[in-house]
Formats: sequence, structure tokens, C-alpha cells
Amino acid sequence: MTWTVGDVMSRPAVTTGPSATVPSALEVMRHRRISALPVVGARGALVGLVSQADAMRQAAGEVGLIMTTDLTTIGPDASIAAAARLMIRRDVTHLPVLGDSGRLIGIVTRSDLLRVFLRSDESIRKEIANSLLRELPLLGRGRVKVDVSDGVVRLRGDADSTALTALLLRLVAAVPGVAGVENDLQAPPPAEKATYA
Repeated sequence: MTWTVGDVMSRPAVTTGPSATVPSALEVMRHRRISALPVVGARGALVGLVSQADAMRQAAGEVGLIMTTDLTTIGPDASIAAAARLMIRRDVTHLPVLGDSGRLIGIVTRSDLLRVFLRSDESIRKEIANSLLRELPLLGRGRVKVDVSDGVVRLRGDADSTALTALLLRLVAAVPGVAGVENDLQAPPPAEKATYA
């Protein structure tokens, strides 16, 4: 399974309007324990983003006067790795998530992304054993055992071939939260070629 923004985003996003007062936006953020609000216009279109830091610097007036309008957005099908790279490149902590119609469908934060990478060993083990190995039966379902300790995955058991083992190792390494992979899989020896006299 490749984790996407849609898997980890908050939906629906808590929003405010451009004519809302700064104190009311701050109260919503405090009450909902969030640090930014997407600002939507009359037709529900995303027009800006107001952060708690922006609102605290100017504690009066309307949100529309202090919101950021140069927005960085992302789609729900983007990978979490792509979202993390975009946040770093644009130096932002929140990405409004837009659907196919360009309408706001959620928001993803750095902490949403970190939760995927700071997964428990058991969560990682279950994803590999219950999703990855079940979806790819040629990789040795039932013959491959998965152990995880501190994010390091240890695979042991029997594999059908060296090529399939290499594929499995690449797929396991790509699972969010995996810090390393130890290969203790045993591949069968290559078959001997028959000789004819």
C-alpha cells in the first residue's frame, strides 16, 4: 500500500470566511486545536489560509485582510512523500487538499505526515503481512514471516526466487515507517540443466 494525502488528511477541513473577524478565527482554532484555517469564499472556493501566528500578530479586523493568498495546494492522490517534499520546498506546514473540481476537500499538516512515519512496529508488521503479502501471493504468502523492531523489518522464511525476493525487499522498504529491511529469506537453488547424451 502506498499512503496518499487522502489517507491522512483531515476531512472536511474546518474553514472560515474572509469577512470573519480575527478573534472569531482564533477562537475556532483554539477550540478545534488547529493552527490554521482555510478561508473559503461565497461559492466555497478556496481563497486563502489564515494561520494562528498571523491572527495573533493582528488581533483585530477581518480574516480577509491578513490571510495568505499565495497558496500551495495538493491533490488527495499525491503520495505522502510528495506532500512532505512540497512542504519543505515551499516552507509551509499546511497544504489545502483540492479535489478534481478544484474545491477544498481537506487539509494535510506536517503532523499528519509524521504520524505515518512514526508508526508502531505492530502497525508496520500488519501492513506488510496483511496487505502487501496478501496482495502479492507470488511472493510467498504464508511462507514469509515478518518481524519488526524499531522500524526495522526482518523477513524470514522461503521465497520462490531471487528476483521475487529483490522485488519484495524494494516493496517493504517503501512502506511508510520502515527504517530498514533485513533479509533472512531462503531462495531455492537454481535448477540444474538437463544434459542429453
